[in-house]
Amino acid sequence: MAYDNKMTPSALESIRLIKGNDQCIDCSHPHPDWASVTFGTLFCIDCSGKHRSLGVHIDFVRSLVMDSWESKQILQMIHGGNDAYKEFLKMNGLAHLFGSTSTIVTREEIIARYDSSVAREYKESLKKRALGLSGNSILLEEPTVEKESSASKTNRVMTGFGSDPTYDPKTGRFIDQSSRSDLLTNGGIVGATVAVVAVVGYAIFKHYA
Repeated sequence: MAYDNKMTPSALESIRLIKGNDQCIDCSHPHPDWASVTFGTLFCIDCSGKHRSLGVHIDFVRSLVMDSWESKQILQMIHGGNDAYKEFLKMNGLAHLFGSTSTIVTREEIIARYDSSVAREYKESLKKRALGLSGNSILLEEPTVEKESSASKTNRVMTGFGSDPTYDPKTGRFIDQSSRSDLLTNGGIVGATVAVVAVVGYAIFKHYA
């Protein structure tokens, strides 16, 4: 069962430890607490207002600690990262968009960084990667007990309840390896030995009869 509407401590720690997430992606202010779910990036409260001004159709903004979170949103954050987005822009010839050393970021700069064909390509790619994520789902879900599949159960019944069936002369039935442990527990070692002797004796009797 997924933890919807809740950012788990383990997920929050994982997001903060992603490369580049120790500072605002836009102005380098340390310890950012605001996030772009769309791009999987973190930024400070001052820059969050500029991101919100783009509209949710371009950039969906959430607070890491105050807002509710859905599992799929958390997965996008875990699959994203500040440095990952910067590197993508760099690979597409847009490294200059983050070249400024100024701590004052204008709305025009935000638009250039997040409202372009390259930006749209990145966020679509991020969404697909998040939807296909399974390794880190442990951060979001409660532990579950693995159950035997119906196909496996059917196969077990059809093949005599397991591998290496053994004939039990006392019941006239075959038993599997798991049932054999019950025989040893209930009848003891001696009982099991007697059963084996009985089978051998029966075979010799049939041979000479």
